[in-house]
Amino acid sequence: MTEFHDHTTYNCDSISFGLVKICLWILVGLIISFNVPKVYEKFSSQKHEIIQEAPCAQQTQLLQQSQSSSRSTGKWRKKMFIVFVLAGVVFSIWLFLYLREDIVLRRKETLGSMCDERARMLQDQFNVSMNHVHALALLVSTFHHGKQPSAIDQVDSYAYLPPNSKHSLNSDASATLVVFERRYAYLENHIVEQIVGSTDKQPLLETPGEVFELRKLLPTSLHYDFNIHIMDFQPGEFLNVKEVHYNQHGLLLLEGQGIYRLRDSWYPVQAGDTIWMAPFVPQWYAALGKTKSRYLLYKDVNRNPL
Repeated sequence: MTEFHDHTTYNCDSISFGLVKICLWILVGLIISFNVPKVYEKFSSQKHEIIQEAPCAQQTQLLQQSQSSSRSTGKWRKKMFIVFVLAGVVFSIWLFLYLREDIVLRRKETLGSMCDERARMLQDQFNVSMNHVHALALLVSTFHHGKQPSAIDQVDSYAYLPPNSKHSLNSDASATLVVFERRYAYLENHIVEQIVGSTDKQPLLETPGEVFELRKLLPTSLHYDFNIHIMDFQPGEFLNVKEVHYNQHGLLLLEGQGIYRLRDSWYPVQAGDTIWMAPFVPQWYAALGKTKSRYLLYKDVNRNPL
C-alpha cells in the first residue's frame, strides 16, 4: 500500500509539473502577443513623426514605404502567431506522451512489486511455493490492457493460470477483477493448460429439474480441481431444491438482487455482495426484483475432500 501511495503521489507530481510547464508556455505566449502590438505602435508613431517632419516630396515616398512596411509587418505577425500556435501544440503533444510513458513504466514497476509481495504473502500463509499455486481471474467490469500474448479485455472475460505460470497484469482504466487462488492438487499424468475465454461464449448446460441457466468456465475433466459456475435467474425464479453437499462455495452476485438461505438464516443480497458457504450447509436462492440476477460460484471438484 505504501508503494502504491508513493506511485500515486509521483504521478500527481508529474502531472502537476506538466501543467505548470503548459501554463508557463501560455503565459510567455500571452506576454509576446501583448508586447508585439505595442512595439509595432511605437515604431509606427516614430515613422509618422518622421513623415510629418520631412518635406512634401519625401512625405509621399515615406508614406508608401510605411504602408508597404505595415503590410509586411501584418503578414509577419500572422506567421509568427501560426508558428507560436503550432509550437504550443507540438510541445503539448510531446509533454503528454512523455508523461504517459513515464506513468506506464511506473505502473509496471508498482504492479511487479505488488505481485512479488502477493507471492511472499501466499508462501507465508500456506507454506507453499508459488509453483504450486494456480488461479482463475474473472473480469466483472470494464477493463483495458495490452493484447499480447493473451488478454482479458471484455467485461465477461476470464483467464485460468495453471501452476508455474509466469503472468503479468496491465491496466490503463479502472476495473474490477475477481481472483480465485488455491494450491493445486496434482494427479499423476494429468496436466492443466492455460485458458482464456468469454463467459457468454460458454455453452448452456442442462440442469434437470431446475429453471436457471448454467455455464461452467473450466472443463469438467479430472485435470481441474475446482470450477467456476455462472448461474442466471430470471425475476421470480429460484432453486427447486435445497442443496446440501460436501463442496464449499465462494459466491459473488454480479447482477440483480435476491434472497439467499443458509441453514435457517435468510440474507437479502444484491450485486456486489459476497458469500462463503462451508461444506454441508443447506443453501437455497431466489431471484427478486425486475431484472435477472447472475452470480458466480466457486466450487472445489474432482478431488477427495478428505
